[in-house]
Amino acid sequence: ADYHDFHDQVLGGGSGGVNSRGLAPRLTKAGYSTTPPIATLERMAEEGLDLSAVPNFAIFHEGMGSIRWMAPVDLRGADLDKDVVIEKGFVSVYENPETASVGSNDDGDAAKPPVGLKLNVPALVTLEGVYPSKSSHMATPAKRKAWEEKVAKKTTGNGTEFVGYSVDSGVWKFKTQHW
Repeated sequence: ADYHDFHDQVLGGGSGGVNSRGLAPRLTKAGYSTTPPIATLERMAEEGLDLSAVPNFAIFHEGMGSIRWMAPVDLRGADLDKDVVIEKGFVSVYENPETASVGSNDDGDAAKPPVGLKLNVPALVTLEGVYPSKSSHMATPAKRKAWEEKVAKKTTGNGTEFVGYSVDSGVWKFKTQHW
């Protein structure tokens, strides 16, 4: 019995180590990172610290954008590889990319939790590199302003709130109450 106790204490064997590592969120996609970092969240899980209400959580995709949750999130067992997508001009949480690509709002394989749980809480989305497809939309100050107003109008509604857009920087920000 002494050997097993020592093994569990020193090497983290037994059910405690396995279960706690299983609670850490998963993110392995290239170019993605989080605040706090995944390594910190894994360490927290291994130490038995609570991941059910992580404040100030954010996920970034380099050169594409970010999502900053405005309420604490439950990251226990979260598969961020599957559940979060941030691409050029597109962001989704709990949306199956296969069904999304054909225009469906079906959640497909990603089980969306009720509003207020897990990642389904208010967030600030920032998308980078969002420019008009036609350079003529940037030809004059009036056309630039018209494009910015068009982005603002398209953003408002369906639980989203326009925060800002700059045709010069290509940065588009909006808040969502849920996914």
